[in-house]
Amino acid sequence: MSKQKMWFRKASLLASPLMTLLLSSFLVAIAAPAETAELKVAVIDSMKIIEGTNAGKKMNESLKDYIAARQKILDTDADDLKKREEELSVQGSALSAQARQERENAARLQLTAYQRKSQQFNQEVEEKKRNLLQAFTRRLEAVTRRIAEKEQYALVLDKADRGTGTLVAYSKNAVDLTDQVIKDFDKEAK
Repeated sequence: MSKQKMWFRKASLLASPLMTLLLSSFLVAIAAPAETAELKVAVIDSMKIIEGTNAGKKMNESLKDYIAARQKILDTDADDLKKREEELSVQGSALSAQARQERENAARLQLTAYQRKSQQFNQEVEEKKRNLLQAFTRRLEAVTRRIAEKEQYALVLDKADRGTGTLVAYSKNAVDLTDQVIKDFDKEAK
């Protein structure tokens, strides 16, 4: 191996740790001012805000009414299915084989239609829920952003548990803005 190639190889081996050290020093120098500056963090509980605001209560009521209306239709259809089944059970022995078969087929078709309608209603309810929640969330974000900018919070996290655990496991120095957001949310709605 030539002397030039050996020198290049040694230089590249030394450059790697040297570059790492320089890069590390640079990053520490940049991060040092950020550590000394105060980073204001706050939390909110969006589930409590939904339950505590007039708009959240109206949203929940609207969804309950929507679900109740669909459930009433399904309950009526389920009652019709049950009556048909009872009639078939009572009259089954008195019917001819062909008449019995026709009624069983009609009952199966009615059951299939019921299942399809039930699935369609579930999808409609989920869509309605998603739409209502998106509209509410947009308003919630606007109110939270306004408070955070006014009080100069750098970060606001949601500590609500939606069944998958919370995003915030611990927040000793964080201020909870939930009650202030509820108050401002309702004030904005008037």
